[in-house]
Parts: sequence; C-alpha cells; structure tokens
Amino acid sequence: EEVQAGITYYYRLKQVDIDGTVEYSDIRSARLNSEEKEWRIYPNPIGLEADLNVKLFLTEPSSELYLMDVEGRMIRTITVEVSSIGWNVIEVSVSDLAAGTYFIANPKGQVQEFIKSE
Repeated sequence: EEVQAGITYYYRLKQVDIDGTVEYSDIRSARLNSEEKEWRIYPNPIGLEADLNVKLFLTEPSSELYLMDVEGRMIRTITVEVSSIGWNVIEVSVSDLAAGTYFIANPKGQVQEFIKSE
C-alpha cells in the first residue's frame, strides 16, 4: 500500500524472541504531513499543443486552480471536480496561451511557474 500525505496510519510492532515468545508494542500513529512541493506540474516547459498536467493531493471533491501571467494577472480560474479524494492528475489546456512564462496556483495558494514554448 502506498503511503499518502494527510492520512493517519496506525501500527504496532510484533516481536518474536528466539524461544518463540511473542510480544506486541503499543499501538502508535504516524502521519505524513503535506509539504509545499507535494504537488507538481509537467511537462515543463510545455509545447504548443500539449496539456499541462497538474498532480496534486485533494482533500475535497471540488476545488479550483488559478492560472496567472508573469505580471500576476488572473488569466482563468479552473474548476476541478474529482471522483476520489487523494492524489489526482488534472489536465489543463494551455493551447490558447502565447509563448511565455506563466504561473499556476493550487487551492492552498502554492504557486509554480511553467514556460509555454513556441
């Protein structure tokens, strides 16, 4: 099973001694906290006709991404609807954008830069 950020996992250890005696530890919990780079965009740079793929961990079935130009002006808001909470890959069409540098922000306000090539 792949460990995912934002989920609490419970575990305990089983110790078997040489004589066959078995002992269990107390139950413990572990949680992988989300980090700023927990999401990524690819390909980068992106070609003329390609879609930008945004891989991110969503905790809600509905969310938004924000596409901005190099001067910070909002180009569009992308509404994201997913059928499952967790890791998702969203395809964002950028074929209508001119060549240049752009930014995309996730629901947590974290921003990544991407380059649209000719």
